[in-house]
Amino acid sequence: MRFVLAASPQELPQLRLFRHTLALVAYAVSENGDLTRSDALRTDMRGGLMGLMFHTQHFPHPDGLCRAILQECRVRGFDGVLADFEGPRTPQSVFFFDTLGAALMREGRRLFVPLPHTVPSAQILVGTAVSGGTLEGHLGACIARFGAKRLALDCQRLLMDFALPCRRGEGTPLTLQEIEALRRRVGSPTFFSKELCCNYFSYCENGRAHFVAFDTADTLHKKLALAEHLGIGTAFFMLPEIRDVMQELF
Repeated sequence: MRFVLAASPQELPQLRLFRHTLALVAYAVSENGDLTRSDALRTDMRGGLMGLMFHTQHFPHPDGLCRAILQECRVRGFDGVLADFEGPRTPQSVFFFDTLGAALMREGRRLFVPLPHTVPSAQILVGTAVSGGTLEGHLGACIARFGAKRLALDCQRLLMDFALPCRRGEGTPLTLQEIEALRRRVGSPTFFSKELCCNYFSYCENGRAHFVAFDTADTLHKKLALAEHLGIGTAFFMLPEIRDVMQELF
């Protein structure tokens, strides 16, 4: 399986021994729809993928933006673009991503977009954090819809305390140290959920039940093994999420 680690320019010195692909999170689309780059980006930072964030949900001049992204990919030797877009799917966003993906494809580069923003010219990022059903079922449904070769795993590390009932699927984020301290305090045993592919424990506080789900290097390995078994060949990680388990993972 191919691993891609998203990191900022400031974090690159920590990754000199990292032998997998890096996505350089040094670019953004501004509120005006222009391509911007981090001041920390040095001329010797090249290769891997362009990590592109978005400070807007609108694309007033998509053709010009696509040209600027393509030119930066050529200059920096990027193999493609990782688009971290959290806005809604709109006709404007579909046009932009499809135009960019097609232009990158013509040059032998690839565009990776989150699942809601699927366009024919892009690879699709499928997250591992599921709020219902099973991870295997979620991945299987995406494979049935798009085919395994178009998918890449967005390996989202679960470190969350859910107060039940949790109808929106949103919990309180915790660090692994906070989770371990909480588990010791409440005295709950830890179990492995095959359905969610993560560890968990439960407890009750102030009359309300809680469900704590968390990933370790071992459970992340299980997620990767499941995805690889299903035919998914690429997995993305965010450095801040896995910094403490990098050595065990890679």
